[in-house]
Amino acid sequence: SRVVLTERDYADTRKRTVGRLSEILSMPRTGFLTVGASLTDPPLIEALARTPVPDDSCRYALVTRRSMGIDQAKPKRSQALAGHAARRCESIGINLLAPDFNVQAAQFCQELLIAMQSPGAYDSYSDRVHRWWTTWAGLANQNGRDELVYEKLRDGLVAFQGKVFKSDHRLVDQREHFRLELWVRDDPASEIGRQAAADTRRLQRVATSTGPNFHHDCDPTVPIALATSSPAVRAMTEGRPLHLPAPGSDPAADEPGDGQVDEGDAAMWKSYMALPIWTPRYWVPIGVMVVASTANIKESQLQRISPDRTTEAIWDLVALARDILDPR
Repeated sequence: SRVVLTERDYADTRKRTVGRLSEILSMPRTGFLTVGASLTDPPLIEALARTPVPDDSCRYALVTRRSMGIDQAKPKRSQALAGHAARRCESIGINLLAPDFNVQAAQFCQELLIAMQSPGAYDSYSDRVHRWWTTWAGLANQNGRDELVYEKLRDGLVAFQGKVFKSDHRLVDQREHFRLELWVRDDPASEIGRQAAADTRRLQRVATSTGPNFHHDCDPTVPIALATSSPAVRAMTEGRPLHLPAPGSDPAADEPGDGQVDEGDAAMWKSYMALPIWTPRYWVPIGVMVVASTANIKESQLQRISPDRTTEAIWDLVALARDILDPR
């Protein structure tokens, strides 16, 4: 085999690459999945166009709307652009899968792996989400639950601050304070039953480390949408930890305020570290743990501590959120 490093290498190997890909795609009982921007690669396009799809085979392209550059378009425009991309794929025998969020692409691959490991006995994503939600909803309605969650978040915040400021007296900025916020998917089982329409997907803040919450009807909720300033939503849709400025708090930031962060919170909290939470038992995303800080990102202690301590502190918060949202 030859390593392709330059444009000349690419041109020299193109014919051989097309031939090999065509050979593979012509095999019976062959599944094909491309993820991301691979569908723009000329040798791959040529091989797909050359080879008809066998009756017992299937071909898919998994490309998020963000990867296609249509995530910021208005809904009707976005749908039209996605439809155009789907028709382009159909012309070369490809079925387009265009999820809204990056995390959904990763979840699709995870579901594929689960199905391959248990052929004939696939435990579907929707069934697993439903089982988690049923358990969580029952726990959330128990007497004394609010005080227990608050106490866990309060103790978790103390432990978190201990790791962040651990013996580094010269680094400690006493002006920085933190608050933990726990966000949870709001009735995702019902959401899936309604075909996951954009206006049904929401996150709800169910608890903070500042005190127990006895009025859940007043809990803030935010839509899980492509265009958002909510740190919790952004972390969940990206599927990775994020350290973000509060909307409007950083003149250099591009994120505008859109009403999804409370004005009172925006006045006090200047940056957020948001951690998406999966449950290992069902392997589905169930919520987000958010650390609100009174310091801007550049001034925060979270930017000063070592990567090892940051990682340790993050995993402790993830474990705390899992213990609350999906206790064993």
